[in-house]
Amino acid sequence: RKIQSNFARDVDRQNYRFGLSQVLTKNMIMGLDFDVITDEGYLNNPYRRYRYIDPDDSTNYLYSDEVYPETRTSTAVALRAQYYLPYRAALKAEYRYFTDSWGIDAHTYELQYIHPVGPSWTFEGRYRYYQQTQADFYQDLFPYLGSQDFMARDKEMSSFEDYTIGLGLSYVFGKGAIAHVDKLKLTALVDYLEFSYENFRDVTQA
Repeated sequence: RKIQSNFARDVDRQNYRFGLSQVLTKNMIMGLDFDVITDEGYLNNPYRRYRYIDPDDSTNYLYSDEVYPETRTSTAVALRAQYYLPYRAALKAEYRYFTDSWGIDAHTYELQYIHPVGPSWTFEGRYRYYQQTQADFYQDLFPYLGSQDFMARDKEMSSFEDYTIGLGLSYVFGKGAIAHVDKLKLTALVDYLEFSYENFRDVTQA
């Protein structure tokens, strides 16, 4: 299927954010963030299509363009904490709850550990877990063409969970390593991600 090169649609987005942080002890800081996002306009991807049952086709299904609502309101609340350990290391934790007017509810949990070694090296590791419910108008396979007002088959709209394991290494070059530069930091980060989709089928796989 070909998309016209002059395809253009308007989207209006408003983002409202409120943040609060508080020092609880000499070693611990906590923060609370609240976000509200409103979208209005063309909100789906013009390249994505949904599947519907067609018994007359050899594959028993066909495709048609996805149809999304033209408005969306998203709300997120995040609670963060950072604790400084006696040996210069730090432990960070975060929980984030997300909900929107499309029926998606999501939970994110993240834990990070940062450990400096000497004056120049810093090691870090993190674990992140994410889980969400599906949008109200998502299905992997619809019963027939135009079976409801809104239809989506984007796997990011489905029920799924994922986790991330990350490792990082940083090195700080002191003054004099490069002319006219007081400090230079080199960082390497590696993430391993794994997704598990509960109600999305990859039809390219047998």
